[in-house]
Amino acid sequence: MVGESRPLVVILCGGLGTRIRSVIGETPKVLAEVNGLPFLVWQISYLYGLGFRDFHLALGYRADAVLSYISSAPDKFENLKLEYTIEDRPLGTAGAVANVVRCNTGYIGDMLILNGDTFVFADFKSFISTWKARQENVGLLSCYSDDANRYGLLDISNKKQLNKFTEKTGENKAGWINAGAYLITRESQAVLSSIEVGSLEYDFFENGVLGNVFIDCQNVPFLDIGTEETYWTASDFLKKHMTYFANNFMVD
Repeated sequence: MVGESRPLVVILCGGLGTRIRSVIGETPKVLAEVNGLPFLVWQISYLYGLGFRDFHLALGYRADAVLSYISSAPDKFENLKLEYTIEDRPLGTAGAVANVVRCNTGYIGDMLILNGDTFVFADFKSFISTWKARQENVGLLSCYSDDANRYGLLDISNKKQLNKFTEKTGENKAGWINAGAYLITRESQAVLSSIEVGSLEYDFFENGVLGNVFIDCQNVPFLDIGTEETYWTASDFLKKHMTYFANNFMVD
């Protein structure tokens, strides 16, 4: 994607990480160590390898620790444009993005929004180009999971649009889940700019406030580190897919 118009990458880093506090203590989730590096570095390095260069971190809990790490490892981020905002209280996914929008009033492009505790080896070039061709205000990346109940299934229409997010049922099901990666247009950003607190998924996507939500289904490797159980799988997950990081200066 180098040389092409790419969205600003917004990584939501404000989560409290209460479900893995017993493992990482007071460390913010994005700094949770996996194979010797913070999770955030793995996430950014993969996107860097795809040609993304402009990043914005939506910080909250222990923002000071994240900024301290970045300043202590300038070689990891020297080829990036890296900016940040800091929440003074939990704002939810919509509130966090709204905060970023208000701090980037001069930005007129699209945004790629990622959860800071998930990792997906997606074909983001395909995701972006397909979404642009459909001319919809929102795109949501979905991946297939054999244990979809952990996340809740997506109800997807035959037009590849979101009907609703289904709740966890306790049943062992496989299916298409929310991979925690979204594309939104400048028009959608303008709608979000006035809100303070809220959920992108339930207050804006599911209710159709921003228009139809295009679902791009990709059967690609997916990881989340939101629970102690899933965090312990992260090391093997990344080792298994190291070819994605070949010759990447951030993880060498």
